[in-house]
Amino acid sequence: MGNARRALHDQRMTVWEMAEHLAQQQHGVISRRQCLELGMLDTQVTRAGRERGPWQRVLPGIYAVTTGQLTQTSLVAAAVLFGGPTSQVSGLTALAWYGCTYLPRATGVDLLIDWRLRRQPAGYVRFHRTRTPPPAFVRADVPLSPVDRAALLAARHLVALSDVRAVLSEVVQRRLTTVDRLAHALAHEPVAGSALSRRVLGELGAGCLSVPEMELRDLVLTRPALASGVVWNHPLEVRGRRLVADACWPAVRVVVEVDSIAHHGLGDGPERTSRRRAALVAAGWRVLSVSPRRIREEPLRVLAEIEALVLA
Repeated sequence: MGNARRALHDQRMTVWEMAEHLAQQQHGVISRRQCLELGMLDTQVTRAGRERGPWQRVLPGIYAVTTGQLTQTSLVAAAVLFGGPTSQVSGLTALAWYGCTYLPRATGVDLLIDWRLRRQPAGYVRFHRTRTPPPAFVRADVPLSPVDRAALLAARHLVALSDVRAVLSEVVQRRLTTVDRLAHALAHEPVAGSALSRRVLGELGAGCLSVPEMELRDLVLTRPALASGVVWNHPLEVRGRRLVADACWPAVRVVVEVDSIAHHGLGDGPERTSRRRAALVAAGWRVLSVSPRRIREEPLRVLAEIEALVLA
């Protein structure tokens, strides 16, 4: 901070100009401590952040140098300033910064902090203390927890199985991490609140790569005769080509494909999916396509259709 302060002073700025210049480098936010280090008086900072002042108070000791509505980036940057220099953005917010889009709605910003810090959460910021802070990944000057830690922290605080499935399957689909790395990270996470994560990692380990595939697996497992011969996302050699089927019964040459727009948008796309299915049919495989909606709303009918092919 000392070097930054000297550089700003060398530009012959007033303390107000220096504060606003520094804030612009931090997505529009600044801390009281930084203001004081620049030479502002404590009373000046207080007046600036009062109602009708030129700034707005975002969190205790953190100000935005504008009175307009803050962007999500500014809110995240303010949270990091509030958490301190070693804090990391984690949970759903971090996953969004990594590029995930099929996420439950985040209701605040989760920060991973060293367990020795005694900061109290405030506003939209939640603290999660850890004895093993991982190296942070910095994107747009914002420190992020590694994907594994962020995904598992998010999952630990979700109550719906479908949400946990969405979070963990997307980070694997996007190749941001692997099932093995998630399992390794989970082994070092608190046991409390990990039941859903462990279940979903088992589903991912079985080969399911999307929420609809996991829901289809739930159905198949209710029928022992179907469950005994199925493999998930299994590579098949079809006329010299390597094709992957969502659910496959190799012994009877049956494939069940889930028509999930979201999953195929992340994966190989609708056109390639159509070509793969045509190639399977041409090679003598029987292919059944089911939508996620039917799996959820017509489970017994979907089961009957699968049984008609597999058990015929």
